[in-house]
Amino acid sequence: MPTLPEPILQEVDFPRRHFVELLLDGEQVSRASVVDVPTRIGSAEVRLGGIGGVFTAEAHRMKGYSSRVIRRCIEWMTNETDYDVSALFGIWNYYHRFGYVACMPAGPSFVLGVKSPVRAYRPFKLRRMHRRDLPAVLRLYAAENATRTGSAIRHARNWKGFPQGAGHKTKPTAVVAVDVRGHVAGYLVHSCHDEGIVVAEAAGRDADACRALLAHVLRAAARRGQERLRLNLPPDSAMADICRAEGCAFNVGFYKGGGPMGRIIHQRTLLRKLEHEFARRLACSACAGWAGVVEIETDLGCDRLAVGRGGVRCVPPRTGGRAASGSASRSRR
Repeated sequence: MPTLPEPILQEVDFPRRHFVELLLDGEQVSRASVVDVPTRIGSAEVRLGGIGGVFTAEAHRMKGYSSRVIRRCIEWMTNETDYDVSALFGIWNYYHRFGYVACMPAGPSFVLGVKSPVRAYRPFKLRRMHRRDLPAVLRLYAAENATRTGSAIRHARNWKGFPQGAGHKTKPTAVVAVDVRGHVAGYLVHSCHDEGIVVAEAAGRDADACRALLAHVLRAAARRGQERLRLNLPPDSAMADICRAEGCAFNVGFYKGGGPMGRIIHQRTLLRKLEHEFARRLACSACAGWAGVVEIETDLGCDRLAVGRGGVRCVPPRTGGRAASGSASRSRR
């Protein structure tokens, strides 16, 4: 019988992205990318590798090609040494085999009746967002997400605005609320879908700016003959509070084996970056006066956290203990 050709891995580095593909006789049969996404876990900043663009040609599925590509992506992040965690949007019963678990709710959204009598209590001018507004929008975003776990960290040097709306390849419409002094006091990004207008992101300097933005997008929905408006917002955001005050339905989904999923890449460096955040949370808890040692053992190894005097420090494991490692394929949490 003729010998089947062996697929060949090929990799290319782009700015903030590492591309991996599998070639068979020169034809791409499977691919994926690792996108560099600096991310917050509370007040801590960590380096996250987001796996996206996963695809296998239909004629070559169920042959282990995608598994080979994904394992190589994880191996690459591990070898890079400064990736702390990885995340992806998973499908049911697949990505758990690579150490990924569901780590956050999927699609929290607020549904508001379009006839809701939202009004602003201070004059604002609503207009399309311009490039010159980006620094002000970036500051509003940073203030809104200063301690929000899972929010991407945006830097002025590489953030160029909103490439899409509330969904893949959707055209965004971005508006800003400008106060009487000409300062940007809030922004809102929405896109049009079959179901109507959906808000992808919003932030305001204060409650009045949020109300002005909400009133604007409600009027836009009314002009389209839409009865309800959906806003994809964090439940603890200022805009979400305004929605609650106006009366809304809140929907959130949790997936057992799909949706937003994550895994640790380097355990010890992650714990060290989280020391201040652990201390901050401990100070706000009923265990604020507790002192001792917390031992954490996973498939990546064993580490310890020393707790006391209001601080938390990552300390070396006990003599003879299993040191934490950067195993590419066995992390579970």
